[in-house]
Amino acid sequence: MDTVDILVVVSLFLLIIAGILLYSTKKTPIKKLNINQSLPSGTEFSQELAPQPSSKAVSEFIPELPASYGESRLTALVRDPYWVYLYWEITEDLKRRFQEQYGNWADSTPFFIVYNAADPRSLVRLFTTQINDSTNNWYLRVPENTCLLIDLVRLYPDGRVVTVLRSNIVTTPRAFMSDRIDEEWMLVDDKQKKLYRRIGIGHGPSSPDFYNPLRE
Repeated sequence: MDTVDILVVVSLFLLIIAGILLYSTKKTPIKKLNINQSLPSGTEFSQELAPQPSSKAVSEFIPELPASYGESRLTALVRDPYWVYLYWEITEDLKRRFQEQYGNWADSTPFFIVYNAADPRSLVRLFTTQINDSTNNWYLRVPENTCLLIDLVRLYPDGRVVTVLRSNIVTTPRAFMSDRIDEEWMLVDDKQKKLYRRIGIGHGPSSPDFYNPLRE
């Protein structure tokens, strides 16, 4: 028997053995996982390896502003042309020293004295208004386009007026456009005059011209 015949016989023999093994091998069925079945403690899933989001809510607590800062002061803030907002703090130490010098605090009444402070060296009193003794803030109606300074005072029954606090100086804005005509900056060029007349402005970009256009 030559070499070729030997190889053919060996190949046939191997094919027969492979067929027998294939036939005798049974297919192992895939087991279904019972979700109610407890798993061994060593079992680990991929999602367990990922970081889990915290169930605790993120703290968004913002501390409240303190009711006082331990400093006696009166602050004025402009809200609009006609209103100024005032807030103040009077420490117990100031009250104590005030009473030692002027008398019982409760016997006096609080007032605001409002000044025109265009010239801080020569204040002009505008008006006086009584306020509530149980508050520490107040909206005050004031004139527009005015430089203001406010005193918080205490009025005693015998007529004494004692200043407790003085505010910062504030200036209310105009309620309307300026009525001033800037003659120094009036246009003299005829072409520019015609341009402004076309759009309804007679002399140039002064505030009153927006309301009083020059008619041809």
